[in-house]
Amino acid sequence: MREMIRSELEATRSSFHALLDSLSEEDFHKKSNNPAWTNGQILFHMTLGFILVPMLAPMIRFFGKLPDRYSKLFARILNFGTALFNWFNALGARIGGRIFTRQRIGGKFDQACHQILKLPDLIAYRRTTPEGFCSN
Repeated sequence: MREMIRSELEATRSSFHALLDSLSEEDFHKKSNNPAWTNGQILFHMTLGFILVPMLAPMIRFFGKLPDRYSKLFARILNFGTALFNWFNALGARIGGRIFTRQRIGGKFDQACHQILKLPDLIAYRRTTPEGFCSN
C-alpha cells in the first residue's frame, strides 16, 4: 500500500511540475479559466492542499477510530462554517498566489509531498462486516 501511495504521489508531483514548467511568467499571472483566480493562485491553492495533509493526518486517524456517528457530527459542524471557510480559503489562495513565485510554489509542493511520505500508515483500511461493525 505504501509503495502505491509513493508511486501515485510521485506521478502527481511530476505532473504538477510539468504544468508549472509549461507556464511562462506571464501565463502564471494571467487570469485562469476561472476568472476570479489567476493561474498562480490556483497552483498555490493546489499546493496548500498538499501542505495541509500532514497537519490533518492526526485528526483523520482520530476520527477513523471512532464510530461513524462522530464523523457525521463533525461533518455537520464543518458544514455550518462552510461560508466562512470558503472566504478564508479564497483569501489565502489569492494572497499566496501573489507572493509566491513559480519556483517557490514548486519547492513548497515538493516539501509537502516529502512530508506526506513521512506519515506512517497513511491510510488504514476499515472493513465493515455485515453486522455493521468495523474491523482493521
